[in-house]
Amino acid sequence: MFYSNHHDPCIDRHNRYQRCIPDFINAAFHKSIYASSTCGNPVREFCSNKSACHLCDSSQINTSYPTDYLTDINNPNNLTCWQSDLIKSGENASLVLSLNKKFELTYISLQFCSDIKPDSMAIFKSMDMGLSWIPLQYYSNNCEEVFNKSSFGLITRSNEQEALCIDTKSQLSSSNSDSRIAFSTLEGRPSAYEFDTSPVLQDWVTATDIKIVLLSTNTDKNFYSIADFSVGGRCKCNGHASKCITNSQLTVNIGIKIDKYA
Repeated sequence: MFYSNHHDPCIDRHNRYQRCIPDFINAAFHKSIYASSTCGNPVREFCSNKSACHLCDSSQINTSYPTDYLTDINNPNNLTCWQSDLIKSGENASLVLSLNKKFELTYISLQFCSDIKPDSMAIFKSMDMGLSWIPLQYYSNNCEEVFNKSSFGLITRSNEQEALCIDTKSQLSSSNSDSRIAFSTLEGRPSAYEFDTSPVLQDWVTATDIKIVLLSTNTDKNFYSIADFSVGGRCKCNGHASKCITNSQLTVNIGIKIDKYA
């Protein structure tokens, strides 16, 4: 058999196949995000608690706040922000990221703009391209009232796929200068150090889509603004390949959807 001189991380120096994994990446980078609400049409003026009022007009690049800004290069010295339109009391806004194939997630991170933060937030995943959703994590300043969950939940080996609710009175406070919330998929999960032999956790971290739901607001201005949506992980190839080709890149024959590895 002929082997190329090009190094293949899945083949060892004796030309034998070995376990390999794709690179760790920000799976959200430059991906399109669906938002249930984005400001700019109609044109409105928005004011937050600590900053001057600003205009949102989607027809002008200097006054628009599109979802593209969620997954662009994140420069702390020059934040670009997505912004929702006005949200009525009792309603919510959602963001959906489609990864186009299965990924094993390590973290999900959101950086809010300025002092504009929700009272509560939920993170969901889908394993079937958005057909159904499974909760990963809840955040709230009142977990029991909003999500009917205790903020003192514990993860044991018998409930390692349980979504916790984190009390965020300090994290989501408008007076808190730390505007980033990060969810680690394996933090606090007892079998995390045996991940390679834990089908339960391997299933827990697997997702094709991610949904963020923002509920109410801690300000009477009723809108949301986020600078960065990051997702750390690897495409799921079960140790058989060093990179993946997404479903959208495949030529699919006779209506069969498949994943392919390169």
